[in-house]
Amino acid sequence: MKITFWQQPIYATATHQIVGVEWLTRREGEETAAELWRWAAEHHAIATLERWILDHLVQWRFAPADTDSSLVWFINLHPQGVVREVLQDIVEWKDRQHRLAPVVWELLESDGWTPDVITRLTQAHSVLALDDWGNHRDTTNRLVTWPVQWVKLDARLVQQLPHPAMRQWVETLHTYHMHQHKYLVAEGVETPEQWQIVQQLGIPYCQGFALAMPQPFRTVEWPDPSANVLMVD
Repeated sequence: MKITFWQQPIYATATHQIVGVEWLTRREGEETAAELWRWAAEHHAIATLERWILDHLVQWRFAPADTDSSLVWFINLHPQGVVREVLQDIVEWKDRQHRLAPVVWELLESDGWTPDVITRLTQAHSVLALDDWGNHRDTTNRLVTWPVQWVKLDARLVQQLPHPAMRQWVETLHTYHMHQHKYLVAEGVETPEQWQIVQQLGIPYCQGFALAMPQPFRTVEWPDPSANVLMVD
């Protein structure tokens, strides 16, 4: 099995400058990450896969020929993945975090997050983001109570911005984030109309196909030969 690393640029809305990249991983030839992570879940390999991904990103972080070291890296974390290691060894977590800095950890909007992990990440001075915000039954509670510095609006909210009621709701969210000193990112900006509304609302950061398509960075062979047999159709 081969896995392709992709980069999705994140832009400052006001200046149109790239300020960060979100790292994505997919099996070679696939258009989304869904099948890769379904395979990992079915074979209890989420933490192993995430650790393998992070090891490669650490190698590439400050290699001049590979990436722009000034950009903030946004990296997804699954609640049942490598993040659990912060409970056992915060020193190792902080060391990896230091080697990836500046880095924002995107907490996937899914079940399984526990207070002890969130507390430990805070103790490790991790910069946290709520990913796909608005896509979970506990989404508002997490926004208010978790110590996150970034919030990434779910693409489905952004795609409904042309509707006046959704636009007003997102505008209210933006005001809240400014008062709380949180950074707001509009994900999934796919059309010129959505892009125009994001600019009008003053949402500070954005990403999506209307700005730039994800670009393949490198394809790497997964080291476990059994993965080729266990691949999910």
